[in-house]
Amino acid sequence: MILIITNVIAYHYSITFVKTFAERLRYARRFRGLKQKQLARLAGLSQSAVSNYETQQRYSSRQLIQLSNALDINPLWLAEGVEPMENQSVSGRAHTQEPLPTQGKKLNDWPFPRISPQDFYTLPLHQRMTLEEVALSWLQQQQAAAEKPD
Repeated sequence: MILIITNVIAYHYSITFVKTFAERLRYARRFRGLKQKQLARLAGLSQSAVSNYETQQRYSSRQLIQLSNALDINPLWLAEGVEPMENQSVSGRAHTQEPLPTQGKKLNDWPFPRISPQDFYTLPLHQRMTLEEVALSWLQQQQAAAEKPD
């Protein structure tokens, strides 16, 4: 009889296919449904700077905070691949991104015909949460008004 004993080791580095800063930046940008030009605008950079980071022609991540804020991701994950990619929301639970229509949803599932999902998801998390709070507040007011006797 052979007894196999394994040690459980806590890893501080995520085991993923995105091992470099360039790969993590590209992955996060695509995950958010952004083109390089859109990310550059959100981060206050040029499109060529974003391209240079993603192709490893530029290694210094002097704009790390700008990029992580624009992508609404954890800067430590972007820089070193540690911690979860997503920032924690104000309530302490991780933000979960709904898939964009190009990621499997039908276009008619999106409830706002004059606002594209891509435009919505380019907003930072705190702005998306503000919009959600406004919509929720309005819906609650409408429900209360409907329940109020005349």
